[in-house]
Amino acid sequence: MRRCCKRPFTIIELLVVVSVISLLAGLLLPALAKAKERARYTRWLSTNNHFNSDPSTVVNYNFEIPDFKMNYQGAYFPAVYNSATGCEATGFVQSDYHGILRNAPQWRRGGRWVSKRSLQFDGRTTYVEIPGTSSIDFNIAKDDFTISTWVKLDNLTGTQTFFGKCEWNLSSQYDVFLNGARKRFETDVGRGTAAWTSPAPAANQWFNIALTSESGKYQLYVNGKAMANRTTSGTSISKNAQSPAKKLLLGAANITGNRRNYYFMGRMDEFIVSKRLWTPSEIKAVYEMGVP
Repeated sequence: MRRCCKRPFTIIELLVVVSVISLLAGLLLPALAKAKERARYTRWLSTNNHFNSDPSTVVNYNFEIPDFKMNYQGAYFPAVYNSATGCEATGFVQSDYHGILRNAPQWRRGGRWVSKRSLQFDGRTTYVEIPGTSSIDFNIAKDDFTISTWVKLDNLTGTQTFFGKCEWNLSSQYDVFLNGARKRFETDVGRGTAAWTSPAPAANQWFNIALTSESGKYQLYVNGKAMANRTTSGTSISKNAQSPAKKLLLGAANITGNRRNYYFMGRMDEFIVSKRLWTPSEIKAVYEMGVP
C-alpha cells in the first residue's frame, strides 16, 4: 500500500503567507485604531453630556460646534456654544454664557483625538469672552465652585492665562495661568494666590486642569490628581477679593484700564464651570474619560 507523505512548505510559500498576513494586518489595524478612538470619543461625549443637565453647571463648552454664532448687543459674532441646559441658578439665561471669539481664535481639527475639534489661541490677541456674569460671580468666602478645562501649551514662555475673572492689580475672583519664568502653574482665588510645581508644565502635551474652591479653600488638580509642592505668598497680585463687573475670559487676563494681556498660546478643548465642589473622584473621572 502506498503511503501519502505531506510535503513541507517551501520558503517561498511561507514568505507568501507572511506577506498576506502583513497585508491584512495593514488593512485591519488602522480600522481597529479608528474604532477604538471612536469608542473613546463616544464615552467622553456621554460623560460631557451628563453635565448639561446638572443643575449646577453654568458653562459647558465641548468645542464641537465650530460654525455657531451668537447675537450680542444686536450683532452676530462667532462663538463657542454653551450646552448647559439644566442650570438652576437664579436668573440664569443659557445664551448669556456662550463664548464670543475675540480676534479670531482658530478652530482646529485634532483636539485630544484626531476627529475632535479644539480652539487655537495665538498668544498675541485672541481670547474668548463670556458676556454673562451673574451666575459665575462667586462669593469667594462662601461659595463652592469647580472649573475644568483641557489645554495644550505651544511653549512655556512668559505668563499665559488659561482663564480668569479678574482685573489684575485691582481685583480678582479666580484665575489659572502659567508662570513660564518659574515653570509652574499658578492661581488667584480672591486675595489668595498659590503656585504648584508638581507635575511641571510641558509644551505640546494635553493637560486637564481643574480648580476647586470650597468656602475660600482652593486646590488645583492636573490630570485628575491634586497638585503637590504648593507654595503660597499669601497676597494676590489683586488688591480686592471680588471683581463682579468683569467678564470671564479664556486665553487672556483682563488688566486695569479694561485692557487684555498675558495671552495663552496653544489649544483648548472642553471648558466647564460648575457651582458646586466636585469630588476628587469626579475630577479623576473627567480626566480618565477625556484623556487622549
